[in-house]
Amino acid sequence: DIRIYNAVTTATPATWKDKYGRESLGSWTPASLSNLHSWFDFSDATTITKDSSNRVSQVNDKSGNGNHLTQGTAGSQPLYVANDTEIGHGVLDTSGSRHMLDTFTAYSNQPTIISAMKFPAQDTDRRRMFWNTDDFTNRAFFEYQGNNDVLSAYGGGNITFDGAYLRNTWANIIVQYGSSGKIHVNGVEKVTGSLGTQKPDSFRLGCDSDGTNYFVDTRFGEVIILDGVITDADRTNLQTYLDTKWGLS
Repeated sequence: DIRIYNAVTTATPATWKDKYGRESLGSWTPASLSNLHSWFDFSDATTITKDSSNRVSQVNDKSGNGNHLTQGTAGSQPLYVANDTEIGHGVLDTSGSRHMLDTFTAYSNQPTIISAMKFPAQDTDRRRMFWNTDDFTNRAFFEYQGNNDVLSAYGGGNITFDGAYLRNTWANIIVQYGSSGKIHVNGVEKVTGSLGTQKPDSFRLGCDSDGTNYFVDTRFGEVIILDGVITDADRTNLQTYLDTKWGLS
């Protein structure tokens, strides 16, 4: 970033903002999270495997744990958008029933799932942002219920809140599963309650358990999965990182 001032200025690089109103990122990244399971950063083109039409077949896990996302079926591969005009970063576009599948099979604990994403427009059906392959005993999902404008998380127990204000809007979301379930949106705690004791056996991005239904036509900027609950300190650092990077506070 190079700036030329025709005068003396007291502005420093640390306070500069880009055209989207974002400040420079600090040194903290999700790699510092104590129980990081996987980290999918769609703004990092070096992690994206795509064809000449920008259809994505793999997104590499930046955690170093090798928990990559893949999609081998050409007709189901999401679109990579190198510089989304709305958010100013590279994103993954799942429009047209496109979705990604995991390369891992289990978690040691009930997870916390974090995402910078654009929520879907109003709909009459359910749209599942996160899911897993087990429809019954080990399921955990986060979905937009378009028929009643509710955002819902489930992991054996269920918590919901009114999501009408998030229609067609970019936001940061943190979903903590387990008996002390919580959902934060842009750093604000929206709902708490028990999400049960079920542990998901896998991960699906943008569809239901078998990749055939409840597709969500939207864009994802970043998805981070923790193997367990998020500490208050990690949530503070993570929220600062997401707010600064995506400008969504």
